[in-house]
Amino acid sequence: MYICDECVDLCREIIEEEGGPAKTKTAQKVPPPRRLPGYGFFGLATVPHDRMAAGQAAPHTDAHRLHSFATVHYLGRTDLGGTAFYRHRATGADLVTPIGSDKFNHLRRKELEDRPGAPVAELYEEIDYIEPRFNRLILYRAGQLHSARMP
Repeated sequence: MYICDECVDLCREIIEEEGGPAKTKTAQKVPPPRRLPGYGFFGLATVPHDRMAAGQAAPHTDAHRLHSFATVHYLGRTDLGGTAFYRHRATGADLVTPIGSDKFNHLRRKELEDRPGAPVAELYEEIDYIEPRFNRLILYRAGQLHSARMP
């Protein structure tokens, strides 16, 4: 996480204007901040769904760890598709777990290879859809099958 210097200065000015931070005995016992280990990535879809390769357009997961979550933050003010969640027709899976991830990925790859040019949407059933709204943040399990809404 990064907080810009301008925001830090603004916060300091507000604290000073309000008489400074409250000084209590408990406030002095709070341990100093420490850096937490973190990981993640940022992705930005810039290619329309109809111009993506089959592997790009197919629903996917962001991770297979059990206690991992993913987010989508909609920053656009126009409707660019939202996020749909899917069930894989052949397996019935809508959540890919660590135990089944290798098997699922192998089957998914094989399906796409065996059906060149066939619509990816035929392999999945949409089970939920989140409309894009400016500044909306959605949180979901990282193993949940999702993608932009397929035509």
